[in-house]
Amino acid sequence: ISTIEGRVVHNKKSLTDEVETISFGTKNSITSLPDLIFISAGFDAHELDPLAQINLSKDDFTWITNEIVTLANTHCEGRVVSALEGGYHLKALAESAQCHIESLCE
Repeated sequence: ISTIEGRVVHNKKSLTDEVETISFGTKNSITSLPDLIFISAGFDAHELDPLAQINLSKDDFTWITNEIVTLANTHCEGRVVSALEGGYHLKALAESAQCHIESLCE
């Protein structure tokens, strides 16, 4: 279970739907598409990180990055900018950032 913009999201499929709905509206209500997607890539939600206690794994970061890339490929010709924002467990940060970058480069 996750939350996005205060809404409870129960599984990865519904999270994908929420991300697309929040970012771009429903398919019937899209009036303009983004030129690119910005990612503030924070990894403090990792299960080993002492800060957020959200308990995500590097596989979760890979999954969400792949979802964002899919949205970018669909809506803005694959344009994505990602900036490292946080993560305080150095091993978890390194592993998660590597998975994130590899997903962006596929």
